[in-house]
Amino acid sequence: MATTYRTCPRTGLQFDTAAEKLMRWNAVAGVLALLVGGIMALGVILTRWPAVKLLPADQFYLVLTAHGVDMLLVWIIFFEMAVLYFASSTLLRCRLATPKIAWAGFWLMVVGAVMGNYAVLAGESSVMFTSYVPMQASPLFYLGLILFAVGALIGCFVFLGTLVVARKERSYEGSIPMVTFGALTACIIAIFTIASGAAILIPTLAWSAGLIKEIDPQLYRLLWWGMGHSSQQINVSAHVSIWYLIAAVVFGAEPLSEKVSRFAFFLSILFLQLASARHGRLRHHAGVHGDYLPAGTDAVQAGDDFPEALPDPALPVWHQHGGAVPGDDGCRYAGRVPSPLGHGLLRRAFPV
Repeated sequence: MATTYRTCPRTGLQFDTAAEKLMRWNAVAGVLALLVGGIMALGVILTRWPAVKLLPADQFYLVLTAHGVDMLLVWIIFFEMAVLYFASSTLLRCRLATPKIAWAGFWLMVVGAVMGNYAVLAGESSVMFTSYVPMQASPLFYLGLILFAVGALIGCFVFLGTLVVARKERSYEGSIPMVTFGALTACIIAIFTIASGAAILIPTLAWSAGLIKEIDPQLYRLLWWGMGHSSQQINVSAHVSIWYLIAAVVFGAEPLSEKVSRFAFFLSILFLQLASARHGRLRHHAGVHGDYLPAGTDAVQAGDDFPEALPDPALPVWHQHGGAVPGDDGCRYAGRVPSPLGHGLLRRAFPV
């Protein structure tokens, strides 16, 4: 089928109609995930608010898990797919490579996202975003994440294929535009993110299904954060690219130095995993978002006037999943505000 194009009357940008449809569907899917994650965030906030305490412990961890997955994986990566197709096909004024394969990737992502959310909302996978072992989710939860990751990986390769098409057809001169370069950075980070996720989620799926006996918790944490931290940096690179685009389209602005800007993108790839590695040095408390506190922070926060952020009934949920809140000070300080500064400010705004 011949490629058809549409020219935007306002910006003059040329859209491959097949790519444009994929952009729209991916963007809409991302916004829907953002909506679900936002609704779940309201449940988290209203439960953490001492005057309301909306949800019981089991439902609190259910909505916390759905919030984390939808906001930090599903929304970010769906939106990145839309950015990748725009930054390649539209900005390079070429056809999209293999639209049918791109659609296959999109529907895999949709099926995976729906499966993962179903497993959580059915009450079978309240393991929070990090899903640390020995807490165990339903096999459907891990399978959904894997399918979502495979679909995203397909989208990344379609983006790279489109860059090859543009180069072959000579639809641009010189280096690729700054926005496309930023999208390429996001794509490279996404491939690393997905590879890290697959490296740990596939054996974890086998463990959840009873095919293998156990997963080493330290290995799980190391590999999982290769995915968990990097997924957020996909968002950073994609959005910085969009900021460059908005500055150029709306104001006609250009970077002060494209070389410096491109080098900054390169540095984000080169040193990203130094930031991911810090998670291996953290003690695992259930923090404000079910995250953790650095190993010396709890000592600072151990004063008697420090507010309890999670209701005590929430704590047994960890034991129900075969684990506990680690730390030699036990569960007492689980869920506290993660910095003395934040505690001081929030305490004055919301006295406990």
